[in-house]
Amino acid sequence: MADVHLGASLRGFRDHAAERQKMVRTAFQELPRIATDTGAIALLVAGDLFDGTDPSKADRVLVSEVFRKLDEQGCSVFVVPGNHDPITRKSHPYLAPLGPAHVFLEPEFQMQKARELEWGTLRIHGFAFDPVKCASPLETFKKSAEPGIDIALMHASLKMADHWQGSPNTFSPNEAELAELGVDYVALGDYHRPRMPDEFQSGLTACYPGSFSAVNRKETGVRGLVLVEFAEGKAAKTKLIESQVARLVELEPIDLTGLEDQSNLEEMIASKMPKAALPRVTLRGTPEFRFDPEALQITLDQRYDFCVIKDESSYINSNRIKELGADDTVVGHLVRVAARRTEAVTDEEEKRAVERALRHALSALGVV
Repeated sequence: MADVHLGASLRGFRDHAAERQKMVRTAFQELPRIATDTGAIALLVAGDLFDGTDPSKADRVLVSEVFRKLDEQGCSVFVVPGNHDPITRKSHPYLAPLGPAHVFLEPEFQMQKARELEWGTLRIHGFAFDPVKCASPLETFKKSAEPGIDIALMHASLKMADHWQGSPNTFSPNEAELAELGVDYVALGDYHRPRMPDEFQSGLTACYPGSFSAVNRKETGVRGLVLVEFAEGKAAKTKLIESQVARLVELEPIDLTGLEDQSNLEEMIASKMPKAALPRVTLRGTPEFRFDPEALQITLDQRYDFCVIKDESSYINSNRIKELGADDTVVGHLVRVAARRTEAVTDEEEKRAVERALRHALSALGVV
């Protein structure tokens, strides 16, 4: 697992933020049960366990207790710092132990034996990135000649696109460099979208589990942790296990053209929603009914606790607004001015801003 970001404000979730913080902590406390159910013998945390370098005492106690329970039931815990909770700060979360967890604090690769298996030893290799002390930690890696499984654990922004550019405080290798390590598996953290092994180049078995839960309102889809299974002489098998934190679901864009009214739209959204999820809705087309996006936002926030609405509908092109624009009245003048403005601009965002302004003006005049 990676990128839990305990202590994050989650302010993008507005009024749902505090409740979501509780959900994240509750889901984290489920790790011992998940380990028992799956038979896991080790938990690897690939950075950004905490959202900052000074987590609350409550979060430190929570993490320590969860790690203690895991260790007691035979699941060892290994942690590397990330770029949100780095050891390069004078004060960082790993100055004191987190229960029995082993935290890799050296800038060069270190190795810990996790478990003796029937066909060898499970070895975890990790480091805490410090660009001043060791800018090239991969050069410090030493693979054991003994039989077993070698896993490299790191927080890294892997260069997976030509246009990619990382920040100076983030370790940024490429796929070829990781493949040269010759390990059985690379457990990665930093990218919040899950990337399973089939997304990496041939000869490299690596995985980004993604964020434990959506940290911002753009992170849609299943979030959680990845179960990795090894068998002698076989490639690792991976399975994404969803955390019990409400996920954001990106619905197919909804065309408002032809809908009878706003309640019809609400019913359509409800029909597309899975249970215990938060909707992200894109609205398109031309509504002929009295469409009130602010009221829709309030309704969906109450119904689902939180909702993201992206309104790309064309309010000004509806027949009803065109009829208002034909009147020789103040309302008609407003509509005509707005229509001319939208025709004059090419930027879609500016057009939508003009339409929003017109909607608010007509609402203030009691027209819509």
